[in-house]
Amino acid sequence: MTILTVVCFSTIAVVFILTGGEVVFTFLGRVTIISWDDFIIFGLIISLVAPSVMYSLERRRKVSIDDNLPNLLRNISEAGRTGMTLIRAIEVSAEQDYGPLTKEIRKMAVQLSWKVSLEKAIESFADRCDTILTKRTSLLILEASKTGGDIQESIEAVSSHVQSLQDLEKRRMSEIKPYTLMIYISFSVFLVTVFILVTQFFVTFSQINITGFVVTPMPIEDLTKIFHYTTIVEGFYGGLTAGKMSTGSMKYGLKHSMALMAISFIVFNFFL
Repeated sequence: MTILTVVCFSTIAVVFILTGGEVVFTFLGRVTIISWDDFIIFGLIISLVAPSVMYSLERRRKVSIDDNLPNLLRNISEAGRTGMTLIRAIEVSAEQDYGPLTKEIRKMAVQLSWKVSLEKAIESFADRCDTILTKRTSLLILEASKTGGDIQESIEAVSSHVQSLQDLEKRRMSEIKPYTLMIYISFSVFLVTVFILVTQFFVTFSQINITGFVVTPMPIEDLTKIFHYTTIVEGFYGGLTAGKMSTGSMKYGLKHSMALMAISFIVFNFFL
């Protein structure tokens, strides 16, 4: 992200110097001027593209791993019922397809075939998957293998527990989705309010002459810039809030921040 940000702002600086500080072009029959601060905002939005895509792919991978984890545990348990040891059951189950989880379980099977201890192989597996659910599951399996007894029954219990956690998480996601949508709705309401204020109220107010008083109204361009900066800040932090509410981590909200900031940039530069 740091490298991309430096590249973006370096490119902006070059364009800013070559164009003399402004870029003028026509959009929908209207002359639009992109100034130096618009260049900076645009560069900030572009710099969020790479981390947003990276974090979205990371999030999709982790969700897919957690979704396939109950299937893996069921297959291990069913293989164990035929009389296989836990290590052999893992090796046989690794032949199935579990999406992104497939590569990690096959790596663990290879480690076990190289006589790596079960404890180290499972810990390495949990670290590679890097999800809370996988780490908890791995810990439960290790404790079950240490205590002995019917390991297949223990894995079945872990599988049922993981499936219940998955169901709770999906229910939570469905319940929290309207709150994420509210971020976009509130931002849209604020943007529409600003649009009406700038195009109707402030334009009219700037043309009023008050007799007997010396009134120097702020130029409409300056007011527009102030509101532009305000919506950019609100869009950035609103997106982070949406990510925190929906996934529990603000970094997954960068895509929302980028979208809201892009909407603000387009509205203020092409419609106001």
